[in-house]
Amino acid sequence: MNELSRPIPIASSVVEHRVGRIVATEDGVFVVHTSEGVLRASRAFSCLVEPIVGDRVGVLTAAGEVGHVIAVLDRLHTTSTRLSLPGDVTLDAPEGSIGLRARDGLKLVAPKVEVRAGEGDVVFGRLAYLGDAVRAHVDRIDVVSSVMTKVADHVRETVARSFRFVRELDQLRASRIDYAAEKNVSLRGANAVVTAQELVKVDADQIHIG
Repeated sequence: MNELSRPIPIASSVVEHRVGRIVATEDGVFVVHTSEGVLRASRAFSCLVEPIVGDRVGVLTAAGEVGHVIAVLDRLHTTSTRLSLPGDVTLDAPEGSIGLRARDGLKLVAPKVEVRAGEGDVVFGRLAYLGDAVRAHVDRIDVVSSVMTKVADHVRETVARSFRFVRELDQLRASRIDYAAEKNVSLRGANAVVTAQELVKVDADQIHIG
């Protein structure tokens, strides 16, 4: 006989299915009150909903063994439901997609979150981010915005080439401005005005005007 087809012996052939209500929990074991008395039962591995006191549950029992809560049938006050699964959990849809939908909100709480995908689309009506640090390695970033505001104590940029095109007005306000170029500095415009309250100094080996 094939080992897989060989019958597996069980401790007892008397298996009963009872319905009761959880009245207490003791060290992870539920105390269930049934029409036939009070029994103790642990949560079955396939019972994903975490039972709480007051739940009406289905319990499977065998003679000489602690029963198992196999399902939560109803709850007196449905305020929140917790799905509890031991160990690592994988949701697998080999031939389709997985969707999460919530009326009031969706929360992810974890010490570390990792997302891997070939392509992603994120659409928010409003996004607020709070964090200590952000580090990104990308080949290209395109940002299109009608208004952009940046507030920072220190900004440092290191680039090989920088191009900026301003259609209308470009303003800079600072207590001190320092520009340094290893080679040439070129300022061009239809008109140029340099105004100082105290001193204007031009220093060079040669000065050409006109």
